[in-house]
Formats: sequence, C-alpha cells, structure tokens
Amino acid sequence: MKPVTIVGAGIAGLTVALCLEKHSIPTQIIEKRKSITTAGAGIQITPNAFKVLDMLGLGAALKASSHSLNNLSVFKAQSGKAITRMPLGRDFEQGHGAPYLVLKRQALLDILAQQATAQGITIDFDTKYTASDKKTGGIIIGADGVWSKVREDVNGISASFSGRSAFRAQISAKKVKPAINDLCMWLGNKAHFVAYPVDEAGTLNLVCVIKSPALENRWSTPVSPDEVLDHLKGWNEHCTQLVRFGENWQRWPLYTISPRQPWSRDNKVLIGDAAHAMLPFLAQGGAMAIEDAATLAHSIVNSTDMGDAFATFQSSREARISRVWNEAKANGERYHWSGIMAEMRDLGLKTIGGKRLQQRYDWIYNWKPPQIIK
Repeated sequence: MKPVTIVGAGIAGLTVALCLEKHSIPTQIIEKRKSITTAGAGIQITPNAFKVLDMLGLGAALKASSHSLNNLSVFKAQSGKAITRMPLGRDFEQGHGAPYLVLKRQALLDILAQQATAQGITIDFDTKYTASDKKTGGIIIGADGVWSKVREDVNGISASFSGRSAFRAQISAKKVKPAINDLCMWLGNKAHFVAYPVDEAGTLNLVCVIKSPALENRWSTPVSPDEVLDHLKGWNEHCTQLVRFGENWQRWPLYTISPRQPWSRDNKVLIGDAAHAMLPFLAQGGAMAIEDAATLAHSIVNSTDMGDAFATFQSSREARISRVWNEAKANGERYHWSGIMAEMRDLGLKTIGGKRLQQRYDWIYNWKPPQIIK
C-alpha cells in the first residue's frame, strides 16, 4: 500500500506512526516545525495511555524519565486546608494494570521520536501540509492539533475559545518548601492551581487555570508572576510562593473542538486534538490522542476499505471521547465554584473520600487498547 501520510509529529502523530509500524504499514510524517519541541509543560500519563505506550515497547523508558505519584491531593485555595486525597500509588497501579506517571512533555516526545527513528520512520521537518499532499491517493492522518490544516479539508470546523486560560511555568525543587511529591490541586473562586513533580529531581510543573470571558488570541504569551497573582488574591502563602518562584510563565488561551462532528472525509482522517480538543480538567487530552492512535491503526489494519476503516474508528471512539470531553468541561465548572456551591462541593469530596473518588474514573483508566502487535 502507499505510505500513510501523517501530518504532525506530536504525541498523536508519532504514536500512530509507531502503531502502524507494528503492522509493517509504511508511513511518512510531515512536520511544519524545524524540530520536535514543546513549551516545557508537563503531562500526565494515566493507565489507559500507558498501556498503549507499553505495548509499543516504551514502558521502561517512560518509567525511567517520569515521576510516580502516590496521591492526588486537593486543597482549599484560601486556607490551604486539605479537602481530600485520592490514592494513585501501588494499589492503584495493581487495580488498573498500569501506573499513573507524570513527566515533562518534551521527555515523552523525545522517547516517541527516538523510537520512531529506531524503527526507520522518517520525519520531514519544516514541511507544511500542501495541495500536493492531498493528491497522494493514500491515507492522510491529521494529527496536527487544535489548529489543524487537515481539519479544514475534513469538516471545516474552527476551534472555539473555551472562556478559560491557563498560566504555565516550571520551578526548581530547590525553591519549594515544603516539598511537593504528590499531584496537588487548589480550588478557588474562578481559578484553580495545580503543581506536580515531573522528574525525580523534583522539578515542578505549575498550571493555573482561570475564567477568561473575553475572547483571546490563540497563541501563548509570556507574563509576569504578578499577572498570575492578580487572579489569586487571598490565596494561601504556599500557592503564592510557587507563583513568585515560577520560571518563564506563559499564558495559554484554551480552545476546544466538539467531538460530535465528522472525523474523516475521502482519504483524510483526524485524531487527537485535531478531531476533539478538550479542556485539561481530566488530564486526558494526550491520553485520548494515544488511545486514538492505537484504535485507528487497528481499524486500518483490519479493513480492506479506507472509508470502512474510518467509520469503524469513529464509531468505536466517539461515545467515549464525548463522555471524557463533557466530564472535563463539567470539572472546569466545579473547580471554579465559589460561595455555597464551593462549600457543597468540598463537603461532597470529603464525604466521598479519595478511594471512592478514584473509582468514579475507573471507566477512564480501565480502558484496554486493541491488539497492535502481530
């Protein structure tokens, strides 16, 4: 068969190339950037995503480059008092058949790219998706993110501003007292703050998400710590200290794409953010792209017709993606409640307890990938 053209050498594009390579399906990746780089953010690899990457032979490399979490700890923003703690350690790993890891996004991309190179997969950098690519006759996979050019040919739908913006930074462990070893989240009025280590050296990834009703441009912009602190007035000293010491703060407006629209047309199909960009309130954007990659590869391998393969892919993914997409959106509302609504939320979380809270998301973490290895 003709090589599958993959547009985008991010998490989705590299993963689907590796999944197809397992079945000896040739691919060519085109990437508009000059190298595989990202803006230094962290990423959470939940068990459902780890299972795919482990099947690709990357489990050991991921564990070596990441930090294993023991808990998700939730706190009140102003007082800093604990609300609940969800266990993510050994029992969680045994129960879900895979660990919950956190690492630098660049580290994940490097692992994927090195494996792609080792498997002979070529990446054409500084190469944009053009009219000539559309005429190849072979499969074209749009793995080119929120601002996908392939999506323009598939359904023409534009990404929508979510009314949320994220401030992101990292901080050296040496500057943080007391040390943070868990995934920590503080919930406040119209904002929440997340901090977690992304390597064994204790480097922290910092994310502060705020409500932002005014339409924002789609690109990230550098900001000062003071701009972040403007949204955290009255918050506890631990959070404000993290913000002050945060390095290279960036503001990222958050855009989404509804999953309830066509993901394919003719010889083109979308995966990951290009198909269904979601809010980060379940840490599942990257995981859904990785799941997509395994599922699409399986659909292509097990069909003799391109259209049937794409239809099978979407029909097997759309309900799950929509559920995750909607739950992430709902979490974004819950996290930013104030007044009596926030008090009721906190009481509910405390009453449920961390173990039962974890079980609410078993349907996400227990997902198993289709067979992608011969």
